[in-house]
Amino acid sequence: MRELVSERRSGSARWYGDLPEPRPASAPASWAPPVPRGRYRAPGATPALLALLVAVFALSPPELQAAQSELVPAAPEVKGPGRPGKGEGRNLHYFKYGGKYGFVTPDGRMAIAPEYSFAENFAAQGVARAGDGKGTGLLDARGAWVVLPLLKNVTPEEGEGADGYVAVNYSWHGRLGPDARWTVAPRFQELKPLGHGYYSYKFRGKYGIIAPDGKFATGAVFEKLGAELSKRPDGTFLMPF
Repeated sequence: MRELVSERRSGSARWYGDLPEPRPASAPASWAPPVPRGRYRAPGATPALLALLVAVFALSPPELQAAQSELVPAAPEVKGPGRPGKGEGRNLHYFKYGGKYGFVTPDGRMAIAPEYSFAENFAAQGVARAGDGKGTGLLDARGAWVVLPLLKNVTPEEGEGADGYVAVNYSWHGRLGPDARWTVAPRFQELKPLGHGYYSYKFRGKYGIIAPDGKFATGAVFEKLGAELSKRPDGTFLMPF
């Protein structure tokens, strides 16, 4: 099995975490990945010291233990009837009329009536951010809600292979998959894509990494993380600090 590798710049220590098992297909929207466990290798360490480090890093990070009982609002069901198509709506442009926003075609014909409190142009996934005055959601090119406007914010992911959405429920960040269902429950202070399907998350001032299937790859144990992962020829990933 491949490993996710976090390496300090000095090269004096590395954290290895096995890629996690897939997210259960029957998991509810409120599903949260289990507390991660890991292995720690320190080059040149004696067997006794290495055993101690393994024992310490095998413990569940206390901040993530606390997260299991954290009073976080339940993740709402936000999947709407809309069906986005990749690249759809890219020729549409938002406009404002009578204080409301809608969309028009390049020749000026109305495509989506102005009934939204705000709107933005369509992203590559075929969705556009819009609001109803109470929350933010995502529209398809026919004006149907792909993500219902029940969130504080929701943003289409960018970059090669991006197909989901980073969402904020109240002040808690999570991720929605392309089917508008939660793949990472909204319970983090920050959630940012690192590339290759991985995300960095922030909890109680510390950072960790979440794998593509929504499970923890590392605990929230880092003071900071780099902007993106670099893939090595052997299939592992290097994270600059």
